[in-house]
Amino acid sequence: MQFYFNQLNAPVFLIASQVVLTLLISVTSLIVLGNQAAISVLLAGIVAVVPNVAFAWMVFCKTNANTLKKSHLNFLIGGFLKFVLTVLLFALVFVTYDVHTVPFFGTYTLVLMVYWLVILVSNNEKMG
Repeated sequence: MQFYFNQLNAPVFLIASQVVLTLLISVTSLIVLGNQAAISVLLAGIVAVVPNVAFAWMVFCKTNANTLKKSHLNFLIGGFLKFVLTVLLFALVFVTYDVHTVPFFGTYTLVLMVYWLVILVSNNEKMG
């Protein structure tokens, strides 16, 4: 199977992969651990994916490639926005819902690891 990555479709592939992984873990958690764990998994996916969507939008959709300075500024703003959204979403989840911590943090970690897998696959495709 071949993957073709470029500046526009890599973020879409990354985010779609994170959503699919979240849904797979959530269904598995629902079957094995029950409702509460499945909801915790979904919330972890939301906490991981929403900031990534905001970052991708700032960097890839708002950036006009005409100026490097503007592109760099959008990257910095996107990173800051991602950080702030992550902190706010974590706070919102823990204040409003009694999460199961192991499924929550396990899923959050796995969903974030998808990013590194995409980079690995992309680099392998470029090499050979």
